[in-house]
This record gives sequence, C-alpha cells and structure tokens, in this order.
Amino acid sequence: MAKNKVTLGVLLQTPDFFQFVRNAVSEGALGRHVSFKYIDNTLLGSKLTDELEGVEVLLTDPKLCASVLTKLPKSVKWVQTTWAGLDYMFSKLNQHDFANFEPHFVLTRLGGVFGPVIADYVLGAVISLERDWKKQFMAQSEKKWLTINEARNVFQFRSLEQLTVGIIGIGDIGITVAEKLKAAGMRVHGLKRSELKKKEERYKAVDELFISNQLEEFLSRCDYICNTLPHTRDTVNLLSNDVLHVCKAKKPGLINVGRGTIIDEQCLVKALNNGWISSAFLDVFTNEPLTPDSPLWEMVNVTITPHSSGPTQPNFVKEGFLKNLQLYIENQPLQYVFDWEKGY
Repeated sequence: MAKNKVTLGVLLQTPDFFQFVRNAVSEGALGRHVSFKYIDNTLLGSKLTDELEGVEVLLTDPKLCASVLTKLPKSVKWVQTTWAGLDYMFSKLNQHDFANFEPHFVLTRLGGVFGPVIADYVLGAVISLERDWKKQFMAQSEKKWLTINEARNVFQFRSLEQLTVGIIGIGDIGITVAEKLKAAGMRVHGLKRSELKKKEERYKAVDELFISNQLEEFLSRCDYICNTLPHTRDTVNLLSNDVLHVCKAKKPGLINVGRGTIIDEQCLVKALNNGWISSAFLDVFTNEPLTPDSPLWEMVNVTITPHSSGPTQPNFVKEGFLKNLQLYIENQPLQYVFDWEKGY
C-alpha cells in the first residue's frame, strides 16, 4: 500500500536545483504523493533544524547536511544525499555527538548513476598514460616536435588489446569500468573482499577475480591499476608502506577514482621515484583541494584532476532519487542504503 502524501525537503547548494527536482517529481505519478519544501541553504545550526521540522524526506548535499545530521527532527525518516561517497560528511560531524548517535532515519547515497562517466574517465586515463599525452602536451606548449629518440613511449606504445587492467573494488562503479575496458579490448582483473561461491552474471566483464588476501598477486599482474574503493576503515592505506614494491617488474600505471586515502602521499611518491609504478593519474586525494606544496604537482609522470571524474549532475540526481522515491512511496526497501557499521 502506497504512503499518504509525504513532505520532501530540498536542501541543496544550487538554489535553482529545487525547481528542477520539483518539476522532475511533479511530471510523473509521484507528484500526487509529494509536497515540497524549499530549505534555505544559508541557514545554520538550530535555525536549520527548526526549518526541517515536519520534513519526512530530505534530499540534500552532504556538505550542507553534515552540521545537523545528528540533530535532525524526528519527522525525518529518510535522507537521500547527492554524492556517491559520504566520507566528507562524516569527517565534518561532531565526533562527540556522533559517538552516541542512534539514527532514526534511513540514509542513502546516490548510486547507480556515476559508473558510465567514471568509466569514460578511466578509459581516457589508460590511453593518456599509455601514449604519454602529457609529454606531448608539454612539447606542444614549447613548440617542440618530438622524435622517437626523445620520447620513445610516444611512438612505441602498446595497443589496448595487449593491456591487463586491475580494478580494486568491483562494486557498481567498478563493474561499469570493467565493462567499458573489456569492450575496448583489454583484459580485466578485479579485486573484491571475499570469494564468490559461483561466478555471477554481473561480473561477466571480469576475466579473473581476486580476493583481499591475494592483493600482492593481483598487483603484480597488472599493466594498469585502477582504484574505485570508497573511504572506509578497511580501505585506508591499503596500498601504503611498500605494498607497491610487488609491481616493480611490470611497473604499472596507477589510476585513482575512488578515494585518496587508499595510499599515503609519501608512499605514492616513493613508489613513483623508485619505479615500482611508472605513472599515476589521480582524481582524488587524502586532502582536497591538493595543497600547493604537494610534490605530486611537479612530477612529470603524474596527472592531476580536481575530483572531476564523476561530478554530481542534475540528471544523475533525478535518475537516482526518483527510483528511490518510488520505492519509498510504495513502502519498498530503498537502494544504496548507508551501512553505519561498515561505513559505506
């Protein structure tokens, strides 16, 4: 049986987005089940919690919700965020309040929508690193025509069919990346936490699956390593210390579209300087924005992008939120529910 009318509060960084969400919901059959409330994104503290009184469903950006997450009114039953990862929000919480916090609402992240654009980014990163486009762009800025003696890898690269890419984290995003790379002709390896009892259809693009205790073997067999893991207590520093030493034979490139905390910056610089890995294409960092004093900026074998591999876009929020809203109205289990124990 469907719910009676619910009050949807919209707390987003872009005010124009309220009308976009309202139109998206109102266009379909869901509209008759929903009343809307615009939440002023300049409100803080108790003024914000007072404004949220009576709201049952809250659609929000994690940056705006972080300060009041542990103080939401009892009327709030479901909080839908607009990001895939929620580690930033939890890093901003008052840890004293959070320690004794017992949520009275379901928290969901935005899932199932970022995979295709992040997969495009990863494919582009592989091609860019393999053909050393950075060197070619730098040469162009100097009006210099490169020769094979100056830039051998610019002319003697491998085809995509010759490459093996290992994906750390075979969730929704990792699987979509695998499908994109497989379609381009690459061999794909995947690393997941636990062993499958049987090969599932969703992993059909993965040629070989490894589990966590096979990390070293997994790393040693890759031409490129792509991290898609979220930030959790189990993923922090997974590649730190001298873990990447096992890569020294194949010297893979590292692509990071997950979270920067998977490897300490000093360890990453050491792995690059020692030649354990040949290059890095980095979209995420432990601290963002990356500070000007980071040595990564000046390393010729490092490409830096500003966490832009899969930014939240209006159509992403529309697609992900409307699916969950339909489930909520129908009293069905929501998708992409945050697990408070696991941290993702």
